Amino acid sequence: MFNKKMMQLPGVSVKRSVLIGLRRSLSFLTDIAIIIYLADILALLCGAHTSGGSPAAHVYGCFHSVLPAAAGAAAASVTVPSLILVVVRILLSRTADSAAVKSDETVARALTSDMTHAFLVPQDISVKSLKSSGRPNQTLAMLDTEGIKTVCSYFSNFIPAMVQTAFMICTAVLIFLPFNVWAGIAIAAGMLVMPVFANMIRDSNLKYLSAHLSKYDKVGIHFEQAVRGLSTLTIFRADKRESEKIREESEGFRRITMQILKGQLRSLIAADFVIAAAVIASVLIAVFTSAPAAPVGAAGTALPAAAFNGILVAVLGVRLFIPERSLIYLVHDAAKAMKLGRQIVEVRDDFTAGQQASATVPLPAPDTASVPAPSPIPVPAGDSSGGRRVRAGTAGTGADTAVTSTAGDELISLSGLSVAYSDGFEALRSITASFKAHGFVGIAGRSGSGKSTLVNVLTGLLPQYAGSAVIDGREASSYSYAELSHLAVAVRGTDTLFAGTIADNMDIGKRGISREHIASALKRVDMWPKIESRGGLDAPVSAGGSNFSGGQRQRLCIARGLLHDAQIYIFDEATSAVDAAHDRALERLLLDLSHEACVIAVTHRLSNIRHADTIMMLDGGNIAEMGTYDELMGMDGLFADQWRHQNTVENAGAAPEQDRGHGPKPGAEAAAPAESIPVPASDAGSSSPAAAVRGAPEPVPGSSPSSPSGSAALFRTVKRMARFLGSHRRTVAGAAAAGLTGHLLSTIAVMAAVMAIFTGFQGHTAVCALLAVIASTAGLVRGMFSFLEQYLNHQAAFSILRDVRVLAFDHVRSLSPAGVAGKARGNLVTVLTEDIELLEVFYAHTLSPLMIGAGNSIIMWAVLSAIHPLLGGIALGSYLIVGILIPLFFAGPTSAYAYKERQSQGQVHTQVLDYLDGKNTLLQFDASNEAYSQVMDASGTMLGSRSHATSYRYSNMRTADAASLIMLILFTLAAASLAAHGNLPIAPAFAAVTGFATSFPSLISVSRLGAGLQPTLASARRVFALLDEKPAAAPIIDGARIETMPFTGEAASQMGFSYSNGRAVLRNIDLTIAPGSSIAVQGPNGAGKSTLIDLLMRFRVRSTGNISIDSTDINTVATDSLRTVQTLSSQDIFIFDSTLRDNIAVADPDASENRIMQAAHHACLDDLIDQLPDGLDTQLSRNGSQLSDGQRQRVAIARSFLSSASLMFFDEPTSNMDALLEAELMQSLMKHQGSKSYVIVSHRGSTLRYAQELFTLDGGSLARIR
Repeated sequence: MFNKKMMQLPGVSVKRSVLIGLRRSLSFLTDIAIIIYLADILALLCGAHTSGGSPAAHVYGCFHSVLPAAAGAAAASVTVPSLILVVVRILLSRTADSAAVKSDETVARALTSDMTHAFLVPQDISVKSLKSSGRPNQTLAMLDTEGIKTVCSYFSNFIPAMVQTAFMICTAVLIFLPFNVWAGIAIAAGMLVMPVFANMIRDSNLKYLSAHLSKYDKVGIHFEQAVRGLSTLTIFRADKRESEKIREESEGFRRITMQILKGQLRSLIAADFVIAAAVIASVLIAVFTSAPAAPVGAAGTALPAAAFNGILVAVLGVRLFIPERSLIYLVHDAAKAMKLGRQIVEVRDDFTAGQQASATVPLPAPDTASVPAPSPIPVPAGDSSGGRRVRAGTAGTGADTAVTSTAGDELISLSGLSVAYSDGFEALRSITASFKAHGFVGIAGRSGSGKSTLVNVLTGLLPQYAGSAVIDGREASSYSYAELSHLAVAVRGTDTLFAGTIADNMDIGKRGISREHIASALKRVDMWPKIESRGGLDAPVSAGGSNFSGGQRQRLCIARGLLHDAQIYIFDEATSAVDAAHDRALERLLLDLSHEACVIAVTHRLSNIRHADTIMMLDGGNIAEMGTYDELMGMDGLFADQWRHQNTVENAGAAPEQDRGHGPKPGAEAAAPAESIPVPASDAGSSSPAAAVRGAPEPVPGSSPSSPSGSAALFRTVKRMARFLGSHRRTVAGAAAAGLTGHLLSTIAVMAAVMAIFTGFQGHTAVCALLAVIASTAGLVRGMFSFLEQYLNHQAAFSILRDVRVLAFDHVRSLSPAGVAGKARGNLVTVLTEDIELLEVFYAHTLSPLMIGAGNSIIMWAVLSAIHPLLGGIALGSYLIVGILIPLFFAGPTSAYAYKERQSQGQVHTQVLDYLDGKNTLLQFDASNEAYSQVMDASGTMLGSRSHATSYRYSNMRTADAASLIMLILFTLAAASLAAHGNLPIAPAFAAVTGFATSFPSLISVSRLGAGLQPTLASARRVFALLDEKPAAAPIIDGARIETMPFTGEAASQMGFSYSNGRAVLRNIDLTIAPGSSIAVQGPNGAGKSTLIDLLMRFRVRSTGNISIDSTDINTVATDSLRTVQTLSSQDIFIFDSTLRDNIAVADPDASENRIMQAAHHACLDDLIDQLPDGLDTQLSRNGSQLSDGQRQRVAIARSFLSSASLMFFDEPTSNMDALLEAELMQSLMKHQGSKSYVIVSHRGSTLRYAQELFTLDGGSLARIR
């Protein structure tokens, strides 16, 4: 149960854990001392004989002698020493608990800091931007939150429990020394044997534990993947299948957890058997080896030492086993903590190794189809030009070995630069070129030609290369991330916007950029009017910037790049989603910037770099051509070919009068430049409709203002949780009955044993034997009932958790896609995983204990009242205080901290996921340290709240334990007084005291729920907050079925839409989509084009007007039927961690191989499939990081081709494709359109011209252009 590496984790102190255990041991010894004192005094006050000269008698005598002679002197002599011991016990417990809280927080802070720093902050030279551990981000986030929490409990609970158990074993003989040393030896022997039984069963259970952790991790990964890809799943009706998979996985997790539980319960049965056997043996030894004494007289006032010792041994024996029995509950958690601890160690080692040896860390190729990681390879000898065409005017001059942009000082010098992958694919081949400090360099080429690979080399994200890449006099691979980020800044079209505010995103590195400078940069990209209308720099940004359009997000990222003072600015497809008007304006901005710095623009659109000082054309990893626009056009090579073709496809498309399905005519002369397509006015200055309200960040689950708080609300939460019991009510009732029986058997065993001892010394042999048999049988059998109680409780609990997981995911399905966009993903995953997992405490450890505590209290009150009404009254008052007042007292203050801790953990999980996903952006802007600080701030809030909640939980436990001891003192004093005055025989008095003492464990469990249940109730509130969220368009289950009817079109009439704040986005929209038609929609960024698609697909519900499909009101059509008829290829593409085949087959999992290949062919994926090592069976991961953006778009389009939808929506389908590929794809779309209808949203004139009809959406209105 120990691991050397785990003991060396940051913040860990074994010495601290041992001291916690020793303090708890001393605290427990005070319990033993109180029991011994009360038992001895009970015998003394009853006038019975003890072994004589006992410490208790001496203490009693001392207090009795100093107290004034009065009627209460005897009572005070008993009470005062006992209360002193209780106070000592409280103080010792408090020091141990405080140390445990400090241990948890110290280890958690140190581990969180260490892991987060390893995840986000590079320690050495440039390293792989993505994690090197090979584990999914969800696993890393889980380890950084739940994993660390579990590891902390190992050092604050398990190791101290081990120490406490060892201490009890060592001191057992010493405790029994004054009474009967052989009885002590018997107890110690039982304590030594019990771990052997538990260990044997635990070892047989380890195989299930590994499977349990693996399945839990997979459930979390599955949820995270499903949440990220839920829009895709919803579009293709695959969300229901995903829900079924989650149910299957949850059921598998339930089964494996039940297997572990069975092993744990078998350990408990074995432990209870050992306890019963050891106690019985020790009692017999105490009774038969003590000095003989005459039986008690008729008055019943004499108690032989043997009888007293037997009773005391029975009570103490059971008590001494409590820490060791509790340890069995911790063994599973300890084994889980060790496995998670090993994973944490491995992850830290992976990151550390990756940071210290950057040259050996593999990288995927963002710009190629190759999956294996790159490694430097020798560059074949030969022409260093790599087969490129040289710039005009340099042939024969030796310039083929160094193609330079202009004369002057070189800022960037590439010489023989090559990057190859382990499968032999060469991404770059002997690139040799140089660029000066000022100027505009354009880099173009087809998808997979090596453009982004070159960018990654220049920005330090790919330090593994052959040849040389010198930046400002140093090799790129020699720079640290921080150094290179201040020298070169790259803005990519896929850069990340993080949840927060505009100001936060503009200065993510917290470099102190003034708000004036930020506003100025936003004005340069024409985003300031939009931002100002939303509240200025404090305007919210939701996760991924989902409350902005794609083009607006890219312009914000460009503004962020402009705020970064650098010598080199690289724009990698940074304007792919920007509308035409802003695209032209940004091109002018880059030209202006090139007078101050080296500007490199990587693009598929040759028109964007027409005015560049130097244009580099890449082809197959080589420099095919390099020069100015005029020089390259004069060469009449690759650039000229692509330029002419691009202008052809941009300007010669299917005119309105042309037959549908025909693309541009080959060789057609360009009638006008692409820019002559009617373009709407810029969205600058618009306070509009779509601008301000595309969607503010959604509240995270559980954060709603209506989240319950206060005692009354807590009871409402409990009541709502009870509704999930459903058919499991009988199971829980059965568990409660079994548990109550087990607790009663425990009480019966002790009381019968006491009576057996008395009757035996009174000479009633037959009665003694019967009572002894009852006591032994009850002690041995109670373990079976404990097994049954726990088994039934957990069977019901885990089944409910499975159902709640599926219910919660199904509700998230109903929110998708509009209600899921912008949500804090990590927080949502935390709700679906750990929050639901915590509900197990309520269903397995709360409901039946409440029933057991209530039932046991009522029965014991009746029994004790039958013995004497005064004892029954004291018992009833004790039960009310411990079982009701104490938990209510601690519930309120603990609730607030528990809820804050759960919310904070969701925030930390979100931040870790988002920062890992956006790590390239953090590294680019030297913001890793700031991201680390933000995670640590959120973690500090989480850990601070957790420490407060834990402190209240420990206080709750101490108070309950102290109250039970005080009540025991009062009860003992009352019983002794009754016996001393002849109102109660000695035997019933002893039996009542022992019975009262053994009735408390069931009530203590209830009392501790006051604080202990609050994290569960906090989790429940978060789950209910999620379930209470209303979908933007509630699914229609029993609506009209249209999938079997011929598609007759869709029409919007006077349709309008406003968001919840009342601001209109769309007004009086009239649009008819006829069967077989193709419609294109253009408009400025943020005009509401994506919202229009949402409404036509009923992802949102219109505010005014009508929408009909197949002559049926869309609001009356069954949702699954509507999804069959419609499909969407959206801007936000998600690639699942599966094969390429499975990713295409999301649209139809039952599709044949031929249909999948056909869909891939229609989406122009043939070249990708040929390049991938395993073709369609190549495993993709991390949202398709092995694919270029254009390849990911084609995968999305292949899904649409595979679907059987009659109406297809395409939102920016070609934004990341070069002109040739765009033409090829659009021609394929038109060729295979058949009777399908297309609605295409795009900023590209070359894409728009393929449609029969063209509309412009601006200012909330839709106008037909042709």
